[in-house]
Amino acid sequence: MTPSFSVRSPEDRRDLAVSEIIGTLLIIALVLVFASLVVIISTDIDLPEKTAYICVSSELEDSGGLELISVRNNGGDSALYNPSEDAQNQVVFRIESSESEGDVTTSGDELEWSPGTALYIYNSDSGYHVTDSLSDIRDAKPLPGGDIRLVVSDARENVLIYSTTFQGSGVPFHHDPGFSVEAWVKWNKDPALGERWATIAVYGNSDNNRCWWLGHIHDNSKFEFGVVTSSEGRRVISVTKPEKDVWYHVVGVYNQNLTSDNLCLYVNGQDATQSYTHSPVTGDLKDSPGPLQIGGSSGINYPSSGSRKIDGEIRGFNTYDYALSPAEISAKYAAGRP
Repeated sequence: MTPSFSVRSPEDRRDLAVSEIIGTLLIIALVLVFASLVVIISTDIDLPEKTAYICVSSELEDSGGLELISVRNNGGDSALYNPSEDAQNQVVFRIESSESEGDVTTSGDELEWSPGTALYIYNSDSGYHVTDSLSDIRDAKPLPGGDIRLVVSDARENVLIYSTTFQGSGVPFHHDPGFSVEAWVKWNKDPALGERWATIAVYGNSDNNRCWWLGHIHDNSKFEFGVVTSSEGRRVISVTKPEKDVWYHVVGVYNQNLTSDNLCLYVNGQDATQSYTHSPVTGDLKDSPGPLQIGGSSGINYPSSGSRKIDGEIRGFNTYDYALSPAEISAKYAAGRP
């Protein structure tokens, strides 16, 4: 058999060469695309952060005489206020009023704002502050009159989450008329071995001219609070028995609005007044020459009881020209010893 041969024309050879070049280029392109995908997958992509999504509500509140704004997280993301470390969801509150404007600060602690919880904004001489506990509120003052705008923003992305405007009254806190005195006290010895009627504080320099006192009964087994008005004097004692080396937060309250049981003694945030056996006190505190004496009298000796000095420590002493409410007393105790 005679073998047969196929001879390509110049045009066929040219087309074949072009096809081989195109095929090579396609393979190179695919390799480059694959390599790019590998680089993209293995490299962190700097995508925009998701902003916090929070369903917010707020209202003005009067909590035991404390005027504040409660800001509630009703659902959505949890967020941190003043986080100690970088966090995805961070929020910041801003108050704008006729008095001032600026971001609301914390005491320095990180606050967690999770769904179902509230944060509380209050006004003070040093500006607006936020807390997650009413017991942490100190030195609050009334909100100013006029418009008060609250703005809640995502602190990382500077994106508005919520805003509203309240109408402030500028009215001072309501307090019942009367008088209150508070102190933290600790005995350094067995109270039974101390001077009789040991004094925490007294205004006056004798039994005859004092207008109020906070201290102990004759054998120091109970706390005692008393007031003297222009017409009468009354005292109450506690059910609490003080002990050595124990701190007590002691508050005496005279509430002129009450028609019965208007003298009270609070110990460690609770009403510790022993059963009442007296008629209510009436009228304002009588005038007294003073002086205010803390821990015992100076240069005065009481008949049969010496100077009535306490062998111990006293801190956080304050007086108020109104009756502290139970909520305020509880908050002061919860705030801790200064």
